[in-house]
Amino acid sequence: MIRPRLSKVVSGTRLTTDLVNGIINRTEYAANLLRQYKLTAGNEMYIEPHYDGTRVSFLTPVGGGSGDSAVELSKKNAFFIGIAAATGGAVAIQTVDSFTINDDPAYISQILGTATFLGGTSYSLTQNANNQVGVIWNENRVFGGFFNVSFNYQIGGSSAADGFSLIFCPTYFLAAAGGGLGYEGAPSNSVAIEIDIFKNPSDPDNSHIAVLKGGNVNDHLALSSVTVRPGGNLSVSYGQKTLRVFHNGNLIITYPIDLISIIGE
Repeated sequence: MIRPRLSKVVSGTRLTTDLVNGIINRTEYAANLLRQYKLTAGNEMYIEPHYDGTRVSFLTPVGGGSGDSAVELSKKNAFFIGIAAATGGAVAIQTVDSFTINDDPAYISQILGTATFLGGTSYSLTQNANNQVGVIWNENRVFGGFFNVSFNYQIGGSSAADGFSLIFCPTYFLAAAGGGLGYEGAPSNSVAIEIDIFKNPSDPDNSHIAVLKGGNVNDHLALSSVTVRPGGNLSVSYGQKTLRVFHNGNLIITYPIDLISIIGE
């Protein structure tokens, strides 16, 4: 859940999209961006982000100055984050917990398909049954300049299929079961990270993590074959147009991608 923080910048700074995203999502990212812009001390002012679910406004200055100004980010620069799981002919009990966005607990507002709340931070996405798909979505949009996401997942059941998708998309949806991993058929302006535990014809093996785009689960933009069963932690960070995927703390994928451009398509 986005929690705006008061941030100090230098008067007259051009508030670019990247700078605004940094200030919104993580204070330390904002500090890094300020250093990159080589801003100097003097004529300091404060800007405070206000989040209303569709845009962020920055009112400046605080404590004197020439007047107020506002910078707004449109919906196309922001997206929801969801976690989906699916079963097909083979089945698995697939659950997730400790879902965080920018180190804060994700506030889940949409629980779709076969997904159910188990209590605490835990959700069941599929049961030990065929052709299921469940997804949970966070309530607030995340601004795409810089962010990090993390969750734990567990896989149970004897046959173990089909896997999970971590999805970035400007709208909620419930997509295909089976090898579709709850992502196949998603809007074209979406990106996902799959945890695949079943070898379908387009898969290299039955245990890998990959980057997907546009609801296409057959085209792996980047892939790492790792042991994903019976569970673990998936963490994803994004900044400077680069997606980094960590599995159990190990960096397994580094992929250059402009998420804001894709979401805005």
